[in-house]
Amino acid sequence: MGRRRVAGYTSTAMKAVILTAAQLFSFASAHGEDAGPLPVNSHSKLLDDPCAAISAAFIKTFTTPRFSYQIKVTTNGKLNRIERNARIVESQLYLKTSKGDWSRHNLSLQLPSASLFHICVRQSATSKAVHYSAWVTNEGPMVPIDIWVSIQTGKLERTSRSYSATGQSYHGRTVEQEFSYDESSTTIPKHYIQGDAFSGLWPGDDDLR
Repeated sequence: MGRRRVAGYTSTAMKAVILTAAQLFSFASAHGEDAGPLPVNSHSKLLDDPCAAISAAFIKTFTTPRFSYQIKVTTNGKLNRIERNARIVESQLYLKTSKGDWSRHNLSLQLPSASLFHICVRQSATSKAVHYSAWVTNEGPMVPIDIWVSIQTGKLERTSRSYSATGQSYHGRTVEQEFSYDESSTTIPKHYIQGDAFSGLWPGDDDLR
């Protein structure tokens, strides 16, 4: 009699385990990666990922036909401040140095993917912009960057990269970009010289880093 009772309990327990496993498998299948197409609003959910949001802002900015940005470079926070004006018009970069000379450069921009940015954090937000921080790897060593993205347009408002001192002859540098999408700031200069082509994510400040 005792053996039958134990056997009955064992059979019942096994049925419960099998049923639970079947329920878990069903749940995983319904919610896993192979559950079917993403819902319609999945795009907005992807942008909740800070790295995806940063990448989207860069792509939206650098696929804009006309815009400009100010380049500001400081060494150790205060020494040797350098400023440049950059205007991008139909895949042409017009660059004005601190001496006032203009040059024109063909552009071959590398539009970033989310994998280019790491340890992305949404730091804060106002009614006008969202502030993100991240590390970027397009230049080899990881470089910390702060990014401000317009809530209204989804485009870049400002970026700030911090480069550490390397060796005895270099100082730590900060490179800032301030963006403008006003058409009056993207007029083509009357006089300029033809310069070398630019590629990469940071056209116009390669020699300042």
